[in-house]
Amino acid sequence: MNIAPSNKGALIALAQNEEEIRSKLARWREALDRMGRVEKLDVIHAHTDDLESAAEFKAGEETFYLPLKGLIDFDKEYERLSKEYSAVEKELAKTEAKLSNKKFVERAPAEVVAENQARLANFKEEKERLSLALERIKKLTA
Repeated sequence: MNIAPSNKGALIALAQNEEEIRSKLARWREALDRMGRVEKLDVIHAHTDDLESAAEFKAGEETFYLPLKGLIDFDKEYERLSKEYSAVEKELAKTEAKLSNKKFVERAPAEVVAENQARLANFKEEKERLSLALERIKKLTA
């Protein structure tokens, strides 16, 4: 995701013990301010629907959310991911064509064939990841 360094957002912690999580995060407040561009910390006790547009991550036993609305332009992000998806599709098609060519598979060194098989698997994984990201952004902008 392309988040401008000047944009600051909120960090939301999902925790049952608000005092404990605030104490833990107080030690990291300066780093969160500088590197995470966090301008405020909220603590919630249950997941809510408005977190659907937030990035979620875990640190130890704690779950955190970074709301993305206002931090990124979803239309630009969708366009960027679409271009990336198209590029991956092209590379995937080229690699599949190469591996489906019997002469290539027979004549190429085993290492080259194995390398192309690994590339194919990576492209398939990347295509799936991008597809899911595009679906998620589409839902957020609907």
